[in-house]
Amino acid sequence: MLASVRPRPDGTLADRDGASGVRPQQQLSEIERSITVNLERVLVNEMRGDEMYNSSFAPHSDQWIALLRRSLRSLRTIDCYERDLRDVGRALTIVVGRPCTAGDLSLLEQRHVDAMVTLWRESGLSIPTILRRFAALRGFARFLEDESGLRCRGLLSARLPMIVRAPRHPFPPQTVAALNAVGPAAAHGECPWVELRNLAIFLVQVSTGLTTAEVVTINREELLSPGGLIIVASTHLRPRLVQVSPLANELLQRYLAHVPFDLAAHDPLFVTVGGDRLKPRTVQVAFRRWGAALGVPVLYGPMCLRHSFARALAESGERPEVVARALGVGVTSVIRYFDNEG
Repeated sequence: MLASVRPRPDGTLADRDGASGVRPQQQLSEIERSITVNLERVLVNEMRGDEMYNSSFAPHSDQWIALLRRSLRSLRTIDCYERDLRDVGRALTIVVGRPCTAGDLSLLEQRHVDAMVTLWRESGLSIPTILRRFAALRGFARFLEDESGLRCRGLLSARLPMIVRAPRHPFPPQTVAALNAVGPAAAHGECPWVELRNLAIFLVQVSTGLTTAEVVTINREELLSPGGLIIVASTHLRPRLVQVSPLANELLQRYLAHVPFDLAAHDPLFVTVGGDRLKPRTVQVAFRRWGAALGVPVLYGPMCLRHSFARALAESGERPEVVARALGVGVTSVIRYFDNEG
């Protein structure tokens, strides 16, 4: 039984009651030694041509794949799932030291998951690849629970490795300064209304932290003139009230004065040359063209304006809770802006 075995330092398997008093700091090294011994055993059997020594989840895995095909999943997705299950089966054989079947999945525990992660990491696999394999395995486990009543609670509740999110790239300060410098010239000089619209959007984002998707969903009535307040209601994040900078507000008013359409209350605030609601992709393309003229690297998109706003709040001494409310997200999502100091 899978749940009744665990690796010893010498690579043998002992039952749970026969534990040898492993200290927490020894667990990883024991897993590594056990994997080494079991891997040698698997390789010897593979060299002998003993295919039966590898774990196999058939016929249940074949039934699951057939269900995916009937569900009109893409052939590429199905091929990936089949390959991932084969990789999981081989890893389980190495971790446990014997072939496993679909029924053994109900006996998996956190330590088995940790051992597979260790095995795959040592072989050079990335965390996203490992998570994809576990996604396939858990999908198969849920199928087993639904179709055969097999309980896979240990596997489905096991902790998986996390992808560490790198700090987001804020806009270079000199580029933000260039954006703010362009604003007054556009607000007081001759400028096509489309350019006024684009600059207004960029300045709204850098002064409020709104996402591109949020900006294009703003309706005319949600801009509370002349104070420069915007009601963010149609959002995938948390609804909120934001205050734009005086320069952004000035550009917004100039844009509204020059846009060649009579925008009603329920009309979109930012429109195309045809009078339709602007799409996020249009904003992204316009931003990259504007950035290219200033020599901004292509890796910077309009979302970098949001990150610049968040970073500026963090560096000004605001607490993570304040930054999170301003961005419409949870506190854990803004810790990256504090360099582990918040």
